[in-house]
Amino acid sequence: MTDFKDTLQKCMGNTGELAKISPDFFKANDELTKIAYASETLDMKTKELIFLSFAIAKQCESCIAVHVSKYIEAGGDRESLAELANLSILMDGGPGMVYSGKVLEAFDQLSQ
Repeated sequence: MTDFKDTLQKCMGNTGELAKISPDFFKANDELTKIAYASETLDMKTKELIFLSFAIAKQCESCIAVHVSKYIEAGGDRESLAELANLSILMDGGPGMVYSGKVLEAFDQLSQ
């Protein structure tokens, strides 16, 4: 079982270290992220579900931790994650099943 609270903390720490080495790159990335989040065509929960679909497909536990956390902050619920899991399994088969389960595991850990 992955400790997603620990994974989230390590991810943020590792990213912070990279930002110290490449501040210009991270500043530009932060600006792009702000633009993507500022658009109001899709609500925050929907955006986070899209990010999570990529996290599942790319099998990235750190991405799952970050975006489940943001999904929870946006008021996301477990039932919508289960539907996302079903769609991911449909599109990605076995690997989608394994990493979709990790999304629910992360939700349970990070929502406490």
